[in-house]
Amino acid sequence: MKSLLSLLLLLILQASPLEIEKEIYKIIIGALLPNKKIVKVWIDNPDAFSAILRLHKIRLVQNPQKADILFISKQDSFSKISFKKIIFVNSYTLLKRYQKGVIGGFFWQKGRPNIVFLRKPLQLHHITLPPDLQKYIEDKL
Repeated sequence: MKSLLSLLLLLILQASPLEIEKEIYKIIIGALLPNKKIVKVWIDNPDAFSAILRLHKIRLVQNPQKADILFISKQDSFSKISFKKIIFVNSYTLLKRYQKGVIGGFFWQKGRPNIVFLRKPLQLHHITLPPDLQKYIEDKL
């Protein structure tokens, strides 16, 4: 995992924001679902998560109930989903509002990427993050 974070740093220095997002989501999905060869993903807004669609081990599904992980960018999408699923958001506002059911978020703030995982939802889903991602775990926002 250390080499992945080094790669991420290198990408930040010379890559586009879309490529950076792609690598960050690759690390996040790999950490949340390490044993899955193909990850079934439901996305409420493909434009907001276009980097995920570029990953090789992703299969997009239309029904959130059939997904392994849900990526949400709109508040109204929460009425369509089950909080029993792994949910990841792309804004601090959604992360803060739904912190009891959302596992984490990745968003840009002041031109920098921010990754946050929430301890209780991780525990509810029996997910243990690799050591290099432990520093991104928060107890509350």
